[in-house]
Amino acid sequence: MPSYFYRFILAISLLLPLAAQASDASDFAAAGSSQQAELLETWAATPVPERVELLEALRDGRVAADSSKRAWIENNDKYVAVDANA
Repeated sequence: MPSYFYRFILAISLLLPLAAQASDASDFAAAGSSQQAELLETWAATPVPERVELLEALRDGRVAADSSKRAWIENNDKYVAVDANA
């Protein structure tokens, strides 16, 4: 019984970084210019490894948002939705 529990906890912990990145990217895409600046300042003050890909994409100008404020990251000339609902 404990083995299944540990596997479940491990699976959840492996999926959490994906959820954190999607949430951060969605928050950034939906924010206005001043709010985006505040988010970047907050992220710089409290670095989280899960944001590295998002921050690199922002630095390289590879982040876009559609009309519904859904975040997309360009990878190999194709845009990939950051959140799973895209």
